[in-house]
Amino acid sequence: MDYTRSKLSEADFKTLSKAIAVSIASAAVIVGGALTLTGKISPWTGRFYSLLDPSYAKNNIPIIASVSEHQPTSWSSFYFDLQILVFLFPAGMYFCFSKLSDANIFIILYGITSIYFAVRIYTFLRMEAKNLSLMPLVFRCRSGKRHQAWRLLGQC
Repeated sequence: MDYTRSKLSEADFKTLSKAIAVSIASAAVIVGGALTLTGKISPWTGRFYSLLDPSYAKNNIPIIASVSEHQPTSWSSFYFDLQILVFLFPAGMYFCFSKLSDANIFIILYGITSIYFAVRIYTFLRMEAKNLSLMPLVFRCRSGKRHQAWRLLGQC
């Protein structure tokens, strides 16, 4: 890349980089579509569709809807399983939004997507527990009460 960058102007290098990125993405979509159509890659399953459309499993595949871990998570499960983390999560999100950086944007996106998937399927509540443990750390770190153990994020 350095050799190519040294031989081209900055505008030409950006154009070449964008063209290569679009070509690779287009080739991946075409190859993926062709492999799906020929049967080499199986299509999406009912569990995946039920994440995006809440009524899909109920209407089309009742066996998936009948499994209790595929049911939407009740709010009482959040409170009983996660306890005080449920209340500290918004505080951590506030501090992430107050000082935006690449790391904080990643934490925000991870938090929003993990909550969405945890609400959709009960099994994903365990995935959200990791993020809900991270948000109180951000809150504690940014609230002024700093301790050596809380400097894990490197941003305190």
